[in-house]
Amino acid sequence: VHIAPQIVQPPRSIVVMEGRDVELSCKTTGIPPPRVHWKRNNHSLMKWLQSCQEEMSPRMCIREDGTLVIQNAVVTDSGTFGCIARNHAGREESETVWVKVQHKDTQPPQFLDGGPEDEREMVGEAVTLRCQAAGSGNIRVWWTKLSGDKLLPEGRHSELDDNSLEIRDLQSTDAGMYACTAENEHGWVMKTISLSVVAPHISDRARKSPVTDPPLGFRVVPEDQTVTVGDTAMFNCDVVGPFGTVTLWYIGKEENGNVVFDDGDLIGRSGEVLSSDKRFHIFTNGTLAITNVTMDYTDGIYVCQGYSDQGSVTTPATLIVEEPVVPITTQSATDEPTDSTDIGKTPTVFVPITGMPNQVPSNVQVVGEGATTIHLTWEYPDLSSNQRPTGYHISYDFVTNPQGARTQTVDGTKTLSHEVVGLKPYTLYSIKVIPYNEKGRGSSSAEVQGETKRAAPGYADGQLHDVGVPNVRVKVLDDRGTVEFTWDPLPDDLVNGILQGYKVTYSCGGRKPTVILVGPRQNSKQMQLQPGDNCSVSVTAYNDLADGVPSTTHQFTVGKSYHHTVGWSIFHCL
Repeated sequence: VHIAPQIVQPPRSIVVMEGRDVELSCKTTGIPPPRVHWKRNNHSLMKWLQSCQEEMSPRMCIREDGTLVIQNAVVTDSGTFGCIARNHAGREESETVWVKVQHKDTQPPQFLDGGPEDEREMVGEAVTLRCQAAGSGNIRVWWTKLSGDKLLPEGRHSELDDNSLEIRDLQSTDAGMYACTAENEHGWVMKTISLSVVAPHISDRARKSPVTDPPLGFRVVPEDQTVTVGDTAMFNCDVVGPFGTVTLWYIGKEENGNVVFDDGDLIGRSGEVLSSDKRFHIFTNGTLAITNVTMDYTDGIYVCQGYSDQGSVTTPATLIVEEPVVPITTQSATDEPTDSTDIGKTPTVFVPITGMPNQVPSNVQVVGEGATTIHLTWEYPDLSSNQRPTGYHISYDFVTNPQGARTQTVDGTKTLSHEVVGLKPYTLYSIKVIPYNEKGRGSSSAEVQGETKRAAPGYADGQLHDVGVPNVRVKVLDDRGTVEFTWDPLPDDLVNGILQGYKVTYSCGGRKPTVILVGPRQNSKQMQLQPGDNCSVSVTAYNDLADGVPSTTHQFTVGKSYHHTVGWSIFHCL
């Protein structure tokens, strides 16, 4: 088997004090295991970067898992970094990230005792998430919830004097990822903590035990399917295992009572089809779909395989394809054929629809998510009755702050999947499927929820435009070179992830641009520049995925009284 590399844990930008160690991760999957190379400031480090395992390893080295380590960092180690994963099947390159090493006399906050730790607690009890930080100047500490409904429990939480977060009367909805952020005038740090809320019947010993990677196995195994020609066959397969586990699908065959397959039978892996057969679709959750099946697919064996460094596990499922049932005939034995071409044919007519759909769509599942899309599948109990649907309305709305359901329409009795498009990134939606025909609408399905993926800050309306940081302003404060950059915060609905802060990029006198990082709650920065220099400045928001669109670049002269506002930056894609 040869599978192209995939970077599953890319590096992230970091700010550290000089003298501290820097670690940039680059964990990968692929067959054979990919080799990881690093670049700094767009120059390859491959020729001189040595293994950290060597006795006299240099200050900058690479671990076996691809992690780049910079020991005892100094200010000149600052720069941009990226990793590249290669094997015989291909390559993948990470986004470029930055490392900022600061002087000790400009120290951002630091977490004491390593910062907050993961917690497990029972429903109904209370938990205290601890977060203590130290550093120079006035330190501001705040908590945010990063997953689920992204809201701190209203009326049940308190931020204590030592900056810890207390949550009382725990509910299952309180589970998720929380972030503690500490900020002062020199920078900020953020640490995440996972809170698990378990049912009361779980033993105290079990709920307090640390969370470890599960062994390789199946949570859901695919079941044999029987479908009609033209339908879609769905095989659900949920693989669990240690970090880096991948789900693979193969076409199998039976030999001497055993199901066998080889590399040439590979269909693909989660989210990626490698077969040339356009009927195959593999969703990110591991589900295999075969659309518009023909009799050629009957008796087919499809094998789901979980693969990790622990080995592999496999489970097969069989597909049976049946010819469509002959439609109901209304022609009596005494009727004569109306045309000579009808002689010898089975007389059939279309079954008329006599009422609105009287059954409810079932097994509605979210099987794939993008930044602006959610892919659904569902089932309908009886597609041949005289109250069958001729299409479906897909109703969707925000889970948090609903604004009224919107609808997309799917035509066709046997169309049992749809990709909802034009959604907001990093947003949780509630979705229902409603059958309809010419007689009216039927009852809606049970509600399901799906969350779109993150996108770069400012990415709006899917394909229409990108929006930069609004109202960037430059004010020259005196004739000694003191200037102040200010801007309006990026609106929450354009953050598209977890806002990490802003990058202020300025250049003066034709010199190389300088990038200043500020925290997510800061919207101004004072600088001391060279009087008389002609300069330019722009501001870019960035989240935990990528940088957004830079604001309009603004030109100004240091030492001249000047106050100007730059409006919204909108770039139309043609």
